[in-house]
Amino acid sequence: MRADKMHTSQHEDMANQVTGKYIATEYIGSLETDVFEISNNHFVHVEQHRDAVKRNYTVGQQVDIFWAAGDGVLLTNCN
Repeated sequence: MRADKMHTSQHEDMANQVTGKYIATEYIGSLETDVFEISNNHFVHVEQHRDAVKRNYTVGQQVDIFWAAGDGVLLTNCN
């Protein structure tokens, strides 16, 4: 799943949702990417387009993550 297609705010029109535990925020230039652990050692990165002062996550906080049905891509195992 592309990080820019996922959202952490409530989106009733999005078909998919998972809950993750907030781990950290990565900064690369002006891009902010929040990292969530959705199960043991399985992480989701969510790009955030917001003012840094509006962040209200605390480490370990459970956050709902949403994405549209058409935005997911299923990859087959190539081993």
